[in-house]
Amino acid sequence: FDEAEAMYRLAIEKAPNDSKAYYNLGVLLDDLKRFDEAEAMYRLAIEKAPNDTAAYNNLIILLRLNKHDREALPLLEKIIEINSKDFNSYLGIASIKKTLGESIEPSLIEKARQYIPEDDFYNKACLESVCDKFDLAIEFLKQAAQKEKFNPSWAWQDPDLAWIRDDPRFAEIVGPKPEK
Repeated sequence: FDEAEAMYRLAIEKAPNDSKAYYNLGVLLDDLKRFDEAEAMYRLAIEKAPNDTAAYNNLIILLRLNKHDREALPLLEKIIEINSKDFNSYLGIASIKKTLGESIEPSLIEKARQYIPEDDFYNKACLESVCDKFDLAIEFLKQAAQKEKFNPSWAWQDPDLAWIRDDPRFAEIVGPKPEK
């Protein structure tokens, strides 16, 4: 990790406008749980490439996992400006509003439903969890868990699944909660 960090910092030094170097360093720092530094790198990546949504997405996840949901809202709105068909942004705004106890505009749910790919069962589970359709969320989660890309560890962390996590079926599908 130390060597990778040094290389990313060298890349930034040699090409200070290369957003990818900031983004990659942010990912590394995030993995190392150096969240303040990761946040700064994601923000620099956004500054260098304001229409590349990858850094926005990682910054949003970092903020949400660290209970800074309100700070993530304008970032999600910016992604929608960049790509109006980004279902994750509509889903994210709805999820944050629910977390904050605010009302969710039906149009957010409609847009998320409209743009989620037909076979994206994981994000369908997230959306139904946010919509309090728990049985449907569990059914979609079962389907998602059968896919190769399914990440049980992320399912235990994902803020969008918070409303079904206490359901005993959740642990049956996802497996035991990982140790921290």
